[in-house]
Amino acid sequence: MTWEEVLKDIEIQSNLLQRFRTGVANSFRIFLFEIEETMEYIAHDQGSNSADEYEREQKYFRYEAILELLNEVGIDINALMVTPISEEGYGYYTNCFELDELWELLNKKDDFQFFSAMSYLTQMEFGESEQGLQRLQTIVKTELKRFNIKIPPYRNTVFIAMSFDETLVKVREAIMTALTSQGFQPVIIDSKEHNNQIVPEIFSEIDKAKFVIADLTNQRTGVYYEAGYAKGKNKEVILTCRKDDLSNMHFDVAQTNTILWETENDLKTRLTKRIEAMTLLSV
Repeated sequence: MTWEEVLKDIEIQSNLLQRFRTGVANSFRIFLFEIEETMEYIAHDQGSNSADEYEREQKYFRYEAILELLNEVGIDINALMVTPISEEGYGYYTNCFELDELWELLNKKDDFQFFSAMSYLTQMEFGESEQGLQRLQTIVKTELKRFNIKIPPYRNTVFIAMSFDETLVKVREAIMTALTSQGFQPVIIDSKEHNNQIVPEIFSEIDKAKFVIADLTNQRTGVYYEAGYAKGKNKEVILTCRKDDLSNMHFDVAQTNTILWETENDLKTRLTKRIEAMTLLSV
């Protein structure tokens, strides 16, 4: 089921949207209460400066962290008040925004828009400094599970690393079909593959990708390099390889769980099941 189909189905169930919204709102307010209580404790035990630092960690974030969501739900970034936050020890200020204000803007949306925004938020990646956004993300995921609402990937890209030998054209098509059937957008860069250079475009696409699929058939060094780079970026990497090429796999990945395939259809089926399982676990 695609994202659009899920939203269309959910839109009809107005009562479910209201209950979902109430659950998220109640849990979020409890989270804010917890912040206030913890701040009081820290202020009493460690002083006001420590309490302020804790508040910044929990409730403030940089615009880069949430710009994608604002664009998606149609909120002008100027609607959020800028709060200059001092970077301790660095002597400069960073413009940040407050979680409470973001919540108020999202809360003004109708039930369907609110659900769409919250669902989109669950699939965003936040840095260590965006602890409040991470907590809100966890709250939304919990409510989605409570109501058994499964959200497919939304506008997520997946980078494909593989040999571009002419004999593997149908293999490439099988991988792309498996991805698109689960709502992912395949990204494949083969224009520079002939000289085995790892170009900046590849690094950029891997950085943006939800995960990476690396087909090791033909044992191209560039494919191993791209898979290793993705691992270094803490990306999920699904390894695949044609079964008759298994003995040629490098020793450093020989023990890794790899999808071994015999035909293109076999690969498509096995890969689709792996992606389905991985997607369910991530919600």
